[in-house]
Amino acid sequence: MTSDQPGEHRAVPVARDQDRTSWRRRIVEFVQNVLRLEGTVAALKEENKEISRRIEALQKQVLAHEGQLKVLLQFVDKALDSAVESRAEKAAIGVFKRMMSTTEKNQARKLARKDQTR
Repeated sequence: MTSDQPGEHRAVPVARDQDRTSWRRRIVEFVQNVLRLEGTVAALKEENKEISRRIEALQKQVLAHEGQLKVLLQFVDKALDSAVESRAEKAAIGVFKRMMSTTEKNQARKLARKDQTR
C-alpha cells in the first residue's frame, strides 16, 4: 500500500479518535466516581449525625439509670446497716441475758450453800 491509498490516511485519524474516546471515557468514569464518592460521603455524614444523636440519647439514659441506681444502693445500704444494727442489738441483749442468768444462778448457788451450812 502506498500513501495514495485511502486506507492509510484513515488509519491515523481512527487511532486518534480511539485515543480521544478512551480519554473521554476515562474522564467520564473519573467524574462519575467522584460524584459517587461525594454522595457516599454525604450519606455517611448524615448517618454519623444520626448515630451521634442516638449516642447522646443513650448517654442521657445511662445517666438517668446511674442516678436511680445510686438511690437504690443508698436504700439497700441503709437497710443493711439497720439489719446489722438490729442483729447486733439482739446479740448484745442475748449476751446480757446469759450474763444475768449466770449471775442469778451463781447467787442462787451461794444462797443454797449458805442454807446448807447453817
